[in-house]
Amino acid sequence: MRQLLVVVLLFLTFLPSLGKAGENLPLLSPVKDLRYLEGDPRLRQDFYEERLRLLKKLEREIELLNQKTKERRFKRQLDEAILSLKELPSIWQKLRSPRTPLSVYLPAIPDPGSPPYKVKTFIGLLDVGFQLETQLKTLGDKISLKEAQVKRLSEALDRIYADYLAARERGPSIKAYVLLAEVLTLQARWALSKAELLQAEELEKSLLARKKSFKTTVSRVFTALKVTSQDIVQAERAVSQSQKESEALLRQTNARRQDLEKELALIEVRLVKLGAAPGGSKTGPSWPQKRWETRKERLELTLEVLAEQERLARISLERARFWRDWLVCFKQCSRRETLAKLRKMKAFQRSLRDSKRELWQRLSYLSQQLLLVQSAISLHREEERRYLGRPQGREVARLLNEEKALEKVLDDLNHLLTQEAKHLERLIYECGVVIDLWETRVGPWGRFLEEVKETYLRSQDTLKRVLYYPLFSVGQMTFTLAGAFKFFFILSLGIGVLRFFRRRLERFLVYRLRLATGLVNSLSTLSYYSLLVILVIVALSSVGVNMNQVGLIFGALGVGIGFGLQTIANNFISGIILLTERSLSVGDIVELEDGTLGQVKQITIRSTVIRTFDGLDLIVPNSEFISGRVATWTYGDDWRRLHIPFGVAYGSDPEKVREVASSAARSVPLTVEDDHHPIRVWFKGFGDSSLDFDLVVWIRLYHARPLTGMISDYYYALYRALSEAGIEIPFPQRDLHLRSVDSQILEKLKKQTPDENLSNFR
Repeated sequence: MRQLLVVVLLFLTFLPSLGKAGENLPLLSPVKDLRYLEGDPRLRQDFYEERLRLLKKLEREIELLNQKTKERRFKRQLDEAILSLKELPSIWQKLRSPRTPLSVYLPAIPDPGSPPYKVKTFIGLLDVGFQLETQLKTLGDKISLKEAQVKRLSEALDRIYADYLAARERGPSIKAYVLLAEVLTLQARWALSKAELLQAEELEKSLLARKKSFKTTVSRVFTALKVTSQDIVQAERAVSQSQKESEALLRQTNARRQDLEKELALIEVRLVKLGAAPGGSKTGPSWPQKRWETRKERLELTLEVLAEQERLARISLERARFWRDWLVCFKQCSRRETLAKLRKMKAFQRSLRDSKRELWQRLSYLSQQLLLVQSAISLHREEERRYLGRPQGREVARLLNEEKALEKVLDDLNHLLTQEAKHLERLIYECGVVIDLWETRVGPWGRFLEEVKETYLRSQDTLKRVLYYPLFSVGQMTFTLAGAFKFFFILSLGIGVLRFFRRRLERFLVYRLRLATGLVNSLSTLSYYSLLVILVIVALSSVGVNMNQVGLIFGALGVGIGFGLQTIANNFISGIILLTERSLSVGDIVELEDGTLGQVKQITIRSTVIRTFDGLDLIVPNSEFISGRVATWTYGDDWRRLHIPFGVAYGSDPEKVREVASSAARSVPLTVEDDHHPIRVWFKGFGDSSLDFDLVVWIRLYHARPLTGMISDYYYALYRALSEAGIEIPFPQRDLHLRSVDSQILEKLKKQTPDENLSNFR
């Protein structure tokens, strides 16, 4: 409560001063004032003079407030505001200073002169083009950063300006002055970033225009380029010189590498003795252990430095060979050889890009390593001061020396990697320009063919990687998409061939050798499935499946059959039995237990197809023919005896009926009569309304027809013959006997005539 009273008294004490100092706080509208970027020098000068007057006024008012304020928090805020205002003149000076002409940043394109052009002129132009490309890339990164910076400053300016307006509405206060100073500072920084962004974008447009001019010049030079034998000789000399330098460097690095490897081996032994190896000290490494581990790391990085020096020499040698090979081909190659050389150059360029991507990853990791080492150096410097004058201080000092040496090696490696990146970028650029220009010389048709071939080769490599990617492994067998495609291709092709020869074999056996259709079907089906099993084994062997392990697979399959595939196995085995025993054959007429009648159309391993006389195909599992009861009309022979029941009226002569019925049966073409198969007419008995007979005839089932259709033929013949012979075919008759009738109804019936009685009942 006491502190609150002190704050209130201080506020009331300084309120008159604040009101006097802040009677006219500026509005600063618009907040993003484009007058900072005014192009007219006179208007811009007037604007900056106005801002200077405002700045001096604000400095006086804030200093006055600072003198009268006793609160440390308020004084600190006012001090920061004064410092921000004092920085404004330097920012304004940067905005007011004249801009550097853009021509200073633009590389000059040398005049190539008149054709024919030399190789030296062409390579010099490529140097300028690479400089342009590098500048554009750097400038693009700078523009991206400036755009982000302008956006961030703009958002901060909008937010602070809104707070300032709210504070200004409440009246003069320390907070309003602090926010005003922050708004002015953000305005100036936003204007400076915006000016730098506009200048960078203008420079980018100029560089793009210069790049376009460069492309025109280099294309003109390439079109009239003349490669002489002297140029090729010089290129050979460059290759020889690079090779000699690379070999000399390799000898030096190998000698140095051997010394470093020996030293590393000794350090490993020392670390083992100090307990740094697994199973050593459990309380953490000591100072000597850390020092030797740091030295080990430094030596390992030194080996990387040697390897990087060798890589730099190889890149120089590859560049020399690239120019030598291209000059030779440019002068001597035919059109086909030129296209082949273009393919090799594109593959070389892709490999360079892959190397560059890996290099940037190494640089990123190296930067993290360097930050870790620098953090460790800062930490150990503090520890060195803490242990000053003690034995631990000397150990920390030795560790610091090793870490500084490690930092130097990391800097050297970073420098070499950066150099390698620049060399790779240069070689990639030169290779790309030469490829583009050379393709224009080949012509549109040649470029199209080359692009098609290049796309095919790239897709072929990608397809190989996809097809031969290991999906899963079983034991020592690895399964890939290529193996699966190969297996299914061999299987599909083999099945197609087997089906073709199966049809040809069936036609040969039926039409040439005159074998029975059922026998031909059994032979062809058994042969087909036997060869199919062999085909599956061959297909599995072709994809590398070990046939010794197939037995295990079939064993597992047998277990599966025993539990879950009983029905399929039952049908399969039943099909084999039907085909071998030939109890059913194709063409047989069979009748199932449910009364279905039809002709066997096809017998396969799993099922049998029966075609009914109504044209319906039934697929019946083979197990039903083995476990069930099936009636066959054609098993053994195709004789069948038909029974055609019919009746005649009472009073007809049975002998005459037999003669007429026999004659009618002989008129039907299906009837076959001989000594062993006579026509019979059986007198079955006395029916309710007729004398009942059975016409019994024998037929041969050469051409299967529905049973009802065959019996219908005999009924037509019987009706015609009986009608011609005058034998009556009866119809059912019934007599009605009335035992009890109402007396009134009976009297009425007696009065009517018989005809009237009959009409009443009708």
